[in-house]
Amino acid sequence: DKLEGFRETQLLAAQHLSDYHDRHARPQLAIPHAEKAVTLNPKDAKTLSTLVSAHVRLRHWQEAESAVLRARGISRAERRHLLGMVALAHAQALHQANATGALPLALAAYKRLPDFAPAAQLLSELLVLSQQRRKAQNLLIQVW
Repeated sequence: DKLEGFRETQLLAAQHLSDYHDRHARPQLAIPHAEKAVTLNPKDAKTLSTLVSAHVRLRHWQEAESAVLRARGISRAERRHLLGMVALAHAQALHQANATGALPLALAAYKRLPDFAPAAQLLSELLVLSQQRRKAQNLLIQVW
């Protein structure tokens, strides 16, 4: 019983510290606390989201995706949403940097988040830039 109480205290401390550092835009400090909280409670989608968000802020794309894929106890919809958000953030970062590779990521984000307007908007913009205006037009008609 004492061990369970200690475990619960550790979980609450890790959750609160990860939230605190996340709110204060210190992702590198939020990550270890969020990882500990997710280890202690794998079904905590909010803390997993904090962990993924911290990795995304640091542009640690593989770590963010890996955290989602390793997570146990989250629904398929939550997993799909988080993976879509990681792909979208990665595509936006590549697009802003004028780097290649944004289009496949934007497509992956759109497939995971078909009702999320920013995913459709970025995909359509990248399709236009890659001289695929007809596909962009069809996408926008389909979405709106």
